[in-house]
Amino acid sequence: MECQAAFEKLKRLFAEEPVLKHPDMDAAFVVQADASDVAVGAMLLQANGQVSFSGPTFQGFLLEARNADRLDDPPIGSFALADRRQSQLLRCGHVKNSAVSHTSKSKKNHMDAYWIAPSDAPKKVQFLLTIVQKYIIYWVKIPGPKISQAGILPFTTIMFTNWTIPASLPVSSLSQPGGGDDAYFCISEVYSVNMRTAALVGRSYPDFNSKNALENITWRLADGLIQCAFRRKIHLPASTGRYNLDANYYIFLADGEISTEGEIYKHQQQPLITNGKYNILGPLKDIGGSRSPFLIKMHGALMFVGWITAVSIGVIVARFFKSVWPHTLLFGEEIWFQIHRSLMMITVLLTSISFVLPFIYRGGWNKQAGFHSYFGSTVMALALFQPLMAAFRPPQQAP
Repeated sequence: MECQAAFEKLKRLFAEEPVLKHPDMDAAFVVQADASDVAVGAMLLQANGQVSFSGPTFQGFLLEARNADRLDDPPIGSFALADRRQSQLLRCGHVKNSAVSHTSKSKKNHMDAYWIAPSDAPKKVQFLLTIVQKYIIYWVKIPGPKISQAGILPFTTIMFTNWTIPASLPVSSLSQPGGGDDAYFCISEVYSVNMRTAALVGRSYPDFNSKNALENITWRLADGLIQCAFRRKIHLPASTGRYNLDANYYIFLADGEISTEGEIYKHQQQPLITNGKYNILGPLKDIGGSRSPFLIKMHGALMFVGWITAVSIGVIVARFFKSVWPHTLLFGEEIWFQIHRSLMMITVLLTSISFVLPFIYRGGWNKQAGFHSYFGSTVMALALFQPLMAAFRPPQQAP
């Protein structure tokens, strides 16, 4: 009785929509065949759309269709295979054939499938794609385009790119001189990643926005690396505190640690900052950057020239060339002494200039610089003390 009831139900379902409908003679037909030791069967069907994705070489994938307005809901619709050798159908949730995955870890760079919309499909559908390049490199839920059931696209392409950010807590920010920063936080939360936006003013703690303006957020967390990707509108209301993207900005990237409670700690090193302003909407290119501003670079360069070059040469001349030029004079003084004194004065001058540059950059004393500030002040004091001692030193003929 149970078998007969199941058979009658199957016949009834085959005679109802959406299984039974007139074919679209302008659309492509799909033939699915199967065979066993006792029977051979085939099915002629039409899928609502072909889904294709391609990109760099990958080993595994998982393709699903979701409600574009509620991506956390279960998958919708079903798929038909385009290549049974490299893809297979999976049941996700309670929907049969609601996902497509790989059959082996062989390398591939393109895959096709046919998606069949359900009778109760939502107004907008979005495909989500998970890609595995290798065991420790993968991308989770890459968002595809949103499609409408009223005008479904016959070909839907999902592209993915390899973007790896070597950081434990990446913070990407758009900055303008004299104003705040528009920051985007990629925060690791054990087995997931949280993407948040915030406004940065000076060196205060980030003011996270209660309303997230980001869409199509995807992330990857593997082997100590975090990848975050998102989309947002080019123009947002001024009340959101977000910058419009059709302008030029400095871009900087910082990374740091977080506490077990999720509190963000100060980044451990100077952020990576672009050397100039760039248009976010411009073509992709390697913009470069540096973790040290120009004034800080000059500070280090001048200290290096002064103490590694000038001082070293001055000491060597005073130690080894005094006997080589015993009676050679320059402006009334022995030449070795003139060279030694000139190099020492150059060192004092370079040290003084270098000492002032961090104050100009920071706008005053930096309490967060640690022992470096105190060490530099001590070096500056000793550098000034040396010519004072030389000025009061008696001449050689003095008793």
